[in-house]
Amino acid sequence: MPDVESQSEGFRHAREARRNVLIEDYVELIDDLLTEGQEARQVDIADRLVSLSPQWPKCWCVWKRKGL
Repeated sequence: MPDVESQSEGFRHAREARRNVLIEDYVELIDDLLTEGQEARQVDIADRLVSLSPQWPKCWCVWKRKGL
């Protein structure tokens, strides 16, 4: 079994990778909506990404603040 630091670092990297994939999904969906001449409202995004966490609007605000 790996030591605690190595194992926790591995889990941290996995969480970061999942977070990046989720951000890419949002960005791609928003681009698709805008390209089709639609609005990218939160309700539109939620309808299309059915596995959203109830916390996702908070994520949206954090990403906006970071300039993503």
